[in-house]
Amino acid sequence: MPTPDEIAALRQALLDAIARGEQAARRSEELAGELRVVRTERDLLKEQLDRFKRQLFDAKSEASATHQKDMFFNEAEGVGAQAQPAAEESEDDKIDVPRLLSGAATPMRSDEREGRLKLRQC
Repeated sequence: MPTPDEIAALRQALLDAIARGEQAARRSEELAGELRVVRTERDLLKEQLDRFKRQLFDAKSEASATHQKDMFFNEAEGVGAQAQPAAEESEDDKIDVPRLLSGAATPMRSDEREGRLKLRQC
């Protein structure tokens, strides 16, 4: 059987443990509150950083204006709808290109062609 001094010591140890547990619980609640504040500040700073990034790197006001967004495409579609298809080449429009007899492609010198400037002779 424990002595009355041992029982008193055990009661005191139990009260001390309960007090430390209550202090730990209060400290835990304080830290949880601080953590919520820090997370909120972090989220606000992230939003501010994103806003600054958009302001710095997004399209400028001329390109991002909603009333001008599809202006160029609509104009091209309107012009394209009124355009006529290209006419096919007739025999008169074709250009006759003489073929070389030797088979090797040797271009004419510039001084042999009419209206061309003479190249410097090397």
